[in-house]
Parts: sequence; C-alpha cells; structure tokens
Amino acid sequence: MVKKLGAITSVEDIRPHRFRHDFGTTITRKGLDPLYGKELMGIKSDRVYGRYTQGALKQAAELRLLAGDL
Repeated sequence: MVKKLGAITSVEDIRPHRFRHDFGTTITRKGLDPLYGKELMGIKSDRVYGRYTQGALKQAAELRLLAGDL
C-alpha cells in the first residue's frame, strides 16, 4: 500500500517507518510532552524515543541559540 502511494505521489524510496520518524519529529517540534509523545507512538523506552526525536530537538536548540533565546 505504501509503495503504491509513493508511486502515485512520485515519492521514491518511501517506507512505513519513515512516517514514524516524521510523526516523532513533528510532535517534538510542536512541543508535545515527551511522555505523551511516547504513548502516542507506542514507545516505552526513552532511548528509543530519543532516536525518533533527536534531530528535531537538536534543530530546535540550534534555532533558539541563533535567535538568542538561550
């Protein structure tokens, strides 16, 4: 199903796991409480949740630093 959607939308190399990463990134950027984020994603481990959100947290910190908010 995902491959068919990728073909229809001309998105190459799409996999279901990509949606999980995108979802984790989106909820992190929006400032969702990590405990609730883990629950929404069905993740129990902080370490695993960190893998999905690490990039978003790093980017947010860099943006705050550039904006002088830190």
